[in-house]
Amino acid sequence: MSVRRERIDALLEHVKPELEALGTEAMDEIAQAEREANAKERRYHEAVEERAGVEKEISAIRTERESLPDQAYRAGMDEDYELEDTLKERYKNLRLALEALEDQQGSLKREIGELLPQPRGHELDAHIKATTSATGAAFAARKDMEHLKDSLTKALASAADPVVKEHAELLAEAQQLNRDREWALSPAGMGHRYVPLKQ
Repeated sequence: MSVRRERIDALLEHVKPELEALGTEAMDEIAQAEREANAKERRYHEAVEERAGVEKEISAIRTERESLPDQAYRAGMDEDYELEDTLKERYKNLRLALEALEDQQGSLKREIGELLPQPRGHELDAHIKATTSATGAAFAARKDMEHLKDSLTKALASAADPVVKEHAELLAEAQQLNRDREWALSPAGMGHRYVPLKQ
C-alpha cells in the first residue's frame, strides 16, 4: 500500500465518524420535530374532546338552572322552606360552576386555535398540520446535508479530477504511441523497408 493510500485511509477514518455524527444529528432533529408535532396533534384531539365534554356540561347546567327558580318557588308555596333554601343554594353554586366551565371552554377554544390555526373542516387537518410541521424541520436538515454533500463532492472533484484527467491523457498517449509503433512495424506501414524474418 502506498503512503498516499495510507494517508487517504487515515483521512477517511478521521472524517467518517464526524460525517456519521452530522447525519445522526440531523435525523435526531427530524425525529424530535415529529415527536413534538405528533404530541400537538394528540393534544388537539384531546382538547376537542374536552371542549365537547365541557359544552355538554354547560348545556346540562343551564338546563338545570333554568328549572331551579320554578322549583324553588313551588317549594316556597308548599312551605317546604328547607327545600327552597337548598334549591336556591344549588342555583348559586351552579352559577359558579357554569362560570368556571365557560372559562375552561374559552381556554380550550384558544388552545385549539393555537394548535390548529385556520382549519379546513376536514378530519385530516390536524394530521396534515403535524406532518407539515415535521416536514419543515426535515427540510432545514436536508438543506444542511445537501450543502455538505455538494461541498464534499466539489472538494473531492477538485482534488481527484485533475489526477484522473492526467492519467487518462497519458494512457491515451501511450496507447496511441503503441498503435503508431504497430503500424510502423507492419508490412503496410514499413513499405519497402519491411524485412521479413528469416526462415
